[in-house]
Amino acid sequence: CLIKAVHVGATTQQRILFEIANVDTLWAEFRVFATHFNKVEVGQEIEIEFNGEAITSTVTNIIPTKDQPFVFVRALLDNTKFNLSSGQLLKGYITTNQFDVDLAIEKLALQELGGQLGVFVKEGEEYEFTPLILGRSDKNYIEVIDGLVQGSEYVSKNSFLIKADILKSEVEDDD
Repeated sequence: CLIKAVHVGATTQQRILFEIANVDTLWAEFRVFATHFNKVEVGQEIEIEFNGEAITSTVTNIIPTKDQPFVFVRALLDNTKFNLSSGQLLKGYITTNQFDVDLAIEKLALQELGGQLGVFVKEGEEYEFTPLILGRSDKNYIEVIDGLVQGSEYVSKNSFLIKADILKSEVEDDD
């Protein structure tokens, strides 16, 4: 029920009492700005995120706008598992360029230390900061051009805790 305009015991004068809708299928609508809309096509896969979850759909419509620097991109959503509301804010990702890289790391692993970006690599029982030269990236991964070898074990989650320990020990050493 989307609208309920009545209460127990109330009377009505030819107005709508209930408006019922089936929200098992919804449209997700996104704005794609001029710098990117020439790379979007009907049928492309779109990953839609909300509350830490993701739904995969496809672009079903591209709708031009008058006097606006964007187009609307629509995707149909199967809402039977997610219980989304009409008008809910979502984030969509469309892959417009794919490329292969020799080595990539998770973006969340990156830390800045001493003005350099790098990761903490496991060296025996210790973790050592290793500066990296980075390249292209997507939403989750970034290319490593130099500084890390294939198969190196690096900290991908909560690496900020190691950085905090290092900075804390540096401050204590200064005392």
